[in-house]
Amino acid sequence: ILFTRSGCPWCEAQRSILRHFVQRYGWPVKEVSLDTPEGERAAVRFSIDFVPAIILVSRSGDWVPVSAGVVSVSELEQRLYWAIKIMQGQQRPEQFLLYDFEKGTPADPLSILTTLKGREER
Repeated sequence: ILFTRSGCPWCEAQRSILRHFVQRYGWPVKEVSLDTPEGERAAVRFSIDFVPAIILVSRSGDWVPVSAGVVSVSELEQRLYWAIKIMQGQQRPEQFLLYDFEKGTPADPLSILTTLKGREER
């Protein structure tokens, strides 16, 4: 879902970028305007405070925030990849911006927490 508001130049930029994404992948994208009562309710439901904003919603109704502000197609691809991994339980939200090769390294927040927990138990 792409959240927008009328008169928002950044929303128009994100809309244009999403058109390229949709042409490339054929994913359905629903646009929700915060200018409508329905849009305002959706913004509250999904904790949207900033436009443009994109969230990924699964068929089961689970959702993950993908972006707030304008993102490029390549950044959108990467963020959707991470969001899908979170939805599938392969990655935790704390690791959202973590590349696979960084898991278990000092760059991984969960790795650091595990290390600190191990020290506390000694």
